[in-house]
Formats: sequence, C-alpha cells, structure tokens
Amino acid sequence: FNIASGSHEHVGNYGGVTIDSKEGRVKHKRYTFKIVDLPGTYSLSAYSPEELFVRKHIFEEQPDFIINVVAASSLERNLYLTTELIELKAPVIVALNMYDELQESGREFDYQTLSEMLNVPIIPTGGKKGVGIPKLLDKAIELHTASTSSVNDDNKAERYNEPKIDYGRVLEKSIY
Repeated sequence: FNIASGSHEHVGNYGGVTIDSKEGRVKHKRYTFKIVDLPGTYSLSAYSPEELFVRKHIFEEQPDFIINVVAASSLERNLYLTTELIELKAPVIVALNMYDELQESGREFDYQTLSEMLNVPIIPTGGKKGVGIPKLLDKAIELHTASTSSVNDDNKAERYNEPKIDYGRVLEKSIY
C-alpha cells in the first residue's frame, strides 16, 4: 500500500494493524487508481470487528476489483478468504506477497498452477521493495478494461473467476 500510494501508513499482513480503511492514489500508465487498504482479515465471516468492517466495505462500496494480499509463507491461512472473495464473484487479484523472501529461503511455489486452478490472477510481490507492484497494477488495468468492455453483468462474472468449489455431496445438495 505504502509503496504503491506513496503513503507512510502502518500496514501489515495480519489482523489488527489497520483498524479502519486508509485511502491513497497511485498513477500507473495513463490510469489513476484510488486504492483502499482495509483491515487484515482471514475471512468474511463477520465475527471480529475487522471482518465486519471489510465485509461491509466490499458490499457497500462494490470496488472495481479486490487485491487480496496473501503471505507466500502461509497460504493455507489466507486461501479461505480468497475462496470467499471468489464466491462473491468479485474481480480478484491475489498479490502473493513476500514471494522474494520465500525464494531466498530456497523454497519454490508453483503459483501459476494455483492461479489456473482458481482462475484468479496471482502476481508474486515483495511489498517491502515494491517488487511486482507494476505487474499487479498492469493486471488491475487488464481486469478493469475487460469488465468495462463487457456489456452484460453475467459475462463480467464469467470473465473473472468461476471455478467450481466442491463442498462435498451433502453440502452441495443443500446449496442447490
């Protein structure tokens, strides 16, 4: 958030750092983005004050797209929120943050395969150094351009992310 917007806010990849939303602006290519940093949360279940705030913001403000910042070192904790965002049919981009640190530790992660499985763009980033931020903004422009060129709202949802998340036979029967 700070590198993209030129701000000096206290931000982090965990709950409790951002108590409310912080807004900033960033210019990239010929676009000016209004970016909003929301409280860190791992779900939209609406139990904690952070979850309530984020959920309310997403539903009321209906952002053009959501950049879900996910720590590369703790994917299992972060992917629950990602699946919730996908199910909202919101245009989602996953910023795989601290990917540079993951690589420096000698580990690798095939984020492209996960991106294909989820049908959501995943961009590796290194927030401290700004690594990947231009690619992230390029992908945001691409998503926005695709959504504004689509005539019908149903097509917009299909363009973004329509993976079928199977919850098992019993739950699936109850859902439909």
